[in-house]
Amino acid sequence: MVGFASAVIFLMIVIVWVFSAFRKVKGTTRSSMMLSTAFMNSGNYGLSISQFAFGSAGLAWAGIYFVTSAFWTNSLGVLIGSAGRQPLHKAILQTLKLPLVYAAFAALLFRAIELSLPLPLQRPIDLLASASVPMMLVVLGMQISKSGLPQRKGLLLTAVFLRLCVSPIIGWSLASAINLTGMTYNVGILQSAMPTAVMSTIIAMEFDSEPRFVTGAVLVSTLLSPFTLTPLLALLGG
Repeated sequence: MVGFASAVIFLMIVIVWVFSAFRKVKGTTRSSMMLSTAFMNSGNYGLSISQFAFGSAGLAWAGIYFVTSAFWTNSLGVLIGSAGRQPLHKAILQTLKLPLVYAAFAALLFRAIELSLPLPLQRPIDLLASASVPMMLVVLGMQISKSGLPQRKGLLLTAVFLRLCVSPIIGWSLASAINLTGMTYNVGILQSAMPTAVMSTIIAMEFDSEPRFVTGAVLVSTLLSPFTLTPLLALLGG
């Protein structure tokens, strides 16, 4: 599942890169397109739908997909967001300054050696983790109320189409190619069809990578997602 989720994200980036080269889209516009299409809301949206459709077993696999997606969003996504306004080497240095990259490897190490954090550290971390999604939704709402939809509606609809329609097709093809079966197959395809990640808006705002465009992609893809996820669930038997 880790390899599958990573491959879906990287293939979407390649598709946007090819599209941008064909349409001569560069700079922050290309970065905002990538942020809008490559990274999906596999957390508060995807986890809930996976549990609703496939129960606790589906939630477990969706959790693995979400952790993988979150890692790439907060590392590769930052690289993409910052690369729109500065040279690549500076964007890489910017990414290496993020604590989440190191925290992820520290978490894997703690998990491998079965080491738990002391309770005085664990409790504030749990509180911050619980507050992260509500805070991102607040920021998203503030951005929507301030900026509205972007002017380049053609590019916006293209980004939404790539996110909601092309991504699950890639997921379906890839899952079949690598012989995913059963619950892994269903959940992997379903998670690849989620709307644009809210975290993409946060990254776009932080690096001034056309946050109005990315916010529009989050809003429109989320509103339209029931019309794409419902038939997909029917095909998957959820």
